[in-house]
Amino acid sequence: MKTKEQLLTVKQAADKTGLSTYTVRFYTDKGLIPTIKRNNNNQRQYDYIALEWLLVCKYLRQTGMSIKQLQQYVHLCLVGKETVPTRYQMLVKQQQKLVDKIKADQKQMDFLKFKLNAYQKLMHSDQDEDIFNPNNYYFKIK
Repeated sequence: MKTKEQLLTVKQAADKTGLSTYTVRFYTDKGLIPTIKRNNNNQRQYDYIALEWLLVCKYLRQTGMSIKQLQQYVHLCLVGKETVPTRYQMLVKQQQKLVDKIKADQKQMDFLKFKLNAYQKLMHSDQDEDIFNPNNYYFKIK
């Protein structure tokens, strides 16, 4: 005997995926959730496959992938296995963008650690001058 598949509302899908209801609707309206279902009142309903699509969108967007690229990725997935090399290359490019971002973020973190360490030392020193305030720098950037 086949059991009826549980369908979720927008709110329930949002809660399960950690997305906002606005984002769930937005992804659906952009055609990124191809398995979306509608009830008799035309309300969106999400099955477990739709939740998987939502999570794919969530994680790829977090890597910086654009909506347009995501639409292309979803389309390629729907075309089938023959698009695996293209999808692979898309993700390789996305991975490199993320590596570059992580490197930039690490430089920012290193700067903050340096400044925090310097301020901590300054707070516990007898030095009167705030040498870490840009107003007190003695050199000019050319």
